[in-house]
Amino acid sequence: MKRRVYPFLLVAVFLLGCLGHLLFRPKPPASAPCLLCLEMENANTLLLYSLPDVGDTVCISGISGKIVQVESTPRTLYERERGELFSRSSLFTSNITFKVKVDASMKDGRLSLGASPLFLGDTVTLSGNNFSFSARLTEFSANF
Repeated sequence: MKRRVYPFLLVAVFLLGCLGHLLFRPKPPASAPCLLCLEMENANTLLLYSLPDVGDTVCISGISGKIVQVESTPRTLYERERGELFSRSSLFTSNITFKVKVDASMKDGRLSLGASPLFLGDTVTLSGNNFSFSARLTEFSANF
């Protein structure tokens, strides 16, 4: 008798565990609008005309968002001459800052785009119609 009941008991416990997992698993966090600040360093100044404009749709690691602000500043170069430090603006490279509005979720105080968590300083891929490049996440604000 024990040999016949034991397999059925194992299957029943397994099915009960599967049912409990499906019914009581935690719900995914709800997404809310977030403002991400992405920075691209040492961009070629000759290609600045191909950057997206304000209001364009871009894709950040597979999640679509809208550009809120684009800012470009020439990179500062430093040189030392006879013991004095001089600085001048570069003609060939620029630092570009993008502010992008996306729907992201906050889980345990961490920002996550889709299923992957994002941390400050992480590199993400920013792509659009005629460009694709890597940018670094410098700041974010949720529910702005």
